Amino acid sequence: MPTKVAELMNNMGEQIFLNIPTEIELRESGDLKNEVFGDIKIGTFKDKSVIYDVDHKENDYGLKQLTIWISSDSSAFSMDRYLADQPNLKLFRRDGNNVVGYNVGYDGREDRAVVQSYFCLKYYKVETSHIFIYGDVSRSQMKNAPNLEEMNKILNFNYNISQNISVKVNN
Repeated sequence: MPTKVAELMNNMGEQIFLNIPTEIELRESGDLKNEVFGDIKIGTFKDKSVIYDVDHKENDYGLKQLTIWISSDSSAFSMDRYLADQPNLKLFRRDGNNVVGYNVGYDGREDRAVVQSYFCLKYYKVETSHIFIYGDVSRSQMKNAPNLEEMNKILNFNYNISQNISVKVNN
């Protein structure tokens, strides 16, 4: 995808530059809305954060759409440790700090394992900032979906956009 440079700010007013697809805009929202990343979300990273939503002219999937989360918290983050602490996360793909997979749970009514959500997560550490680029589509969000077509659109959108966002390296 063709990209452009987006200038974002962390909570201390420090600039962060990302290469993002030209077809999207980023909007600060302050709303940490996705379900999968519990330990990140409710841990120490949440207090010193700025949240950016992805706006796309033709696609608005609301709570299921990709989010960029920037935190200046001094805590360390390790993708290896995060994945090891989440035994129900199963990966389709991993490339360093870029993972795509699903979260498995148990449905007691149907007495079987079920996919609770599909997710993509990219992580960067830039100077004092942690940058999380993530999206998840959960089973609870899709209960009223007539079929899998909508879920597949959302998953493909989140994946394609996330794969085309990266930190701009200064020369």
